[in-house]
Amino acid sequence: MNLVITSINLVISELAQKGNMLMQHGLDHPGPLTVFLIFSAGLLTSLGPCSLSLLPVTIAYIGGTKTNKLKLISFSGGIIFSLVTLGALSGFLGKIYGQIPSYYTSIVALIAIVMGLNLLGVLKFQLPNGPNLKSIENKVPSFLTPFAIAFLIDLT
Repeated sequence: MNLVITSINLVISELAQKGNMLMQHGLDHPGPLTVFLIFSAGLLTSLGPCSLSLLPVTIAYIGGTKTNKLKLISFSGGIIFSLVTLGALSGFLGKIYGQIPSYYTSIVALIAIVMGLNLLGVLKFQLPNGPNLKSIENKVPSFLTPFAIAFLIDLT
């Protein structure tokens, strides 16, 4: 039994090394297949629940906007900026999270459990409402309003 597990581990290790070498070769000498694979991987990663939840809001905003291309570009820029900001923040906090004492991780886990219980309706407490879009329109210049709206919608 131990011999079987060891041989499976060796096969997996060899496959991982070959995959790494293939990936490195594709990055060193990119061709059309490399560009296609990277583009396809990007499309697949955009099918996550966070991105798909923005789809109705995006379609509604684009459908409600007349043919003003600047507003559409600004709205798209707001979504992209918020996703990049959240990704960078997650990476930074992930590095810090691995270096803190274990009792902090227990606190974070407890907060996640409490949030889950709130979503299930076991614990009930009111979270803040989303952004007031009308007040944003009055405080932000008109060409940046779609950017700010998309940024805040994506954060909530």
